[in-house]
Amino acid sequence: MQRIPIAIGSAGIAAVATCVLALLVDDASIASSSIVLISFGLMVVAATGLAGLLLARAPWGRWTMVFAVIMAMGLGSLSSSPLIGVGYATGAVALVGLFGPWLRLWIRHHRVADGPGVVPVLLMSAGPAAPLLIGLCSAQIGADGIQWATALVALAGSALYGRGARLGLWTYRLVMAPVGAVCAVATGGIGGAVIGGATMAVVVASWLPAARRTTTVIAPVLPAPVRRP
Repeated sequence: MQRIPIAIGSAGIAAVATCVLALLVDDASIASSSIVLISFGLMVVAATGLAGLLLARAPWGRWTMVFAVIMAMGLGSLSSSPLIGVGYATGAVALVGLFGPWLRLWIRHHRVADGPGVVPVLLMSAGPAAPLLIGLCSAQIGADGIQWATALVALAGSALYGRGARLGLWTYRLVMAPVGAVCAVATGGIGGAVIGGATMAVVVASWLPAARRTTTVIAPVLPAPVRRP
C-alpha cells in the first residue's frame, strides 16, 4: 500500500521540479530574481505537502500537493521551454493520482483529537507559503535582498515554532513585523499591500494566547498526597 502514495507523491514532486526548471530556463515575463524565489517557494510547498501526505497521512498534505502541482503547471505555461510538456504530462499523472480513489485507504479521515488549532496551523504554514507569496508579489520589480530576508525569516520562525521552540514564536513577534514592513514598502503597489497584510496577520496571530499552545509544556495534574494515619 505504501508504494502507491510514494509513487503519487514522487510524480507530484517531479511535476513541480520540471515546471520550475522550465521557468528557470525561460523566465518569460517575470523578473529573473523573482522566478528564483518563486521556484524555491514552489519546491518548499511541494515538499511540505509530500511530508504531510507520506508521514502524517493527513488530508492537508494531499491538498497541498494538489495546489503545488496546479500552481507549478499554471506558472509553467508562461515558459516556452520544451520542458513544460514533460511537466504537464507528469502533472496530469500526479493529479489523477491525487484526486483518484487510490489514496482513500491511506489518508486518515478522522480529526485529530488533540490537534493544534487554527492559530498554530496558521503560524506553521506561514513559513512554507512565504517564499512563493513574496515571489509572486514581486514578480514585476524583482526579488532583492529584503524579499529574500523576509521569506527566510518566515521559514525560520515556522521551523522553530513547529518544533515547539519559543524562539520561533518570538521570531514572529519581534523580527517578522519590521522585516515584513520594510519588504512591503520596498515592493510597493498591490504586491506590497498583500505582503503587508499577510505580515500583519501573522504577527497578530503570534500574540494571541492560542499561539503559545505548541510552546507550552502541559504538566499532568497530580493527585493530592494521601495522609496516612
